[in-house]
Amino acid sequence: MDAVAPLLATVLPIAVGTLLGYIVGNRRLKYEHLHERRAEVIAGLSERLVVVEERIADTWNVEETDDERRENDAKLEDAFSRLSNYYRPNEVWLAPATCEKVDLFLSNAILHKMRRTPRVSHAQLARIIHEAELR
Repeated sequence: MDAVAPLLATVLPIAVGTLLGYIVGNRRLKYEHLHERRAEVIAGLSERLVVVEERIADTWNVEETDDERRENDAKLEDAFSRLSNYYRPNEVWLAPATCEKVDLFLSNAILHKMRRTPRVSHAQLARIIHEAELR
């Protein structure tokens, strides 16, 4: 018995220290992976936000032709879809304040797209309805 106490006094701290080191290291590794994933999502989101912003700027040309307008609108729609399709499944990785800002950006981009959509006058709408009824 006298020999067991010194052996336990030597082995027990080593075993407990190893176990605690493993637990702490494993926990740190999990958080490192979470932070890496979050950084990847932020980088991907930033790239897509910049593209949408550039496409919106492309639509500010007041002298664009109808063909240029259609092309710019298509590019904007594509960039917006890519951003939205990336953001929605990855928003869980972002801070709530960041999500609020991205949601506001998306809302403003939608409003911009709506403003660029040609509007139909009441006379045009009545003519379209009348033509549809004749078919």
